[in-house]
Amino acid sequence: MEAIAEGNRNNGLQMREMREMLKKAKICMEAVIEQSEATKRNAMEVVEKLRAIRDGGPSAEARLNIGFTSSLSAASLVKCGGRFQVIA
Repeated sequence: MEAIAEGNRNNGLQMREMREMLKKAKICMEAVIEQSEATKRNAMEVVEKLRAIRDGGPSAEARLNIGFTSSLSAASLVKCGGRFQVIA
């Protein structure tokens, strides 16, 4: 009976460890998705500005000021797989 109880405790510990690993993996995946979405938004912003320049829109000063805005500015960092990932 004691061996069964010990086995059950070990299984419980392993399950908790697996849940923690899954939580960390989920955080890492969310960080990757957020980075991808932010990159896509930045690319679309640049494309819009380049189209406006092509179509004769903004002034020369604005043409030189193609900046990037990102939702990542207020984001936080989380360590993921030995490197830091950005999460919202």
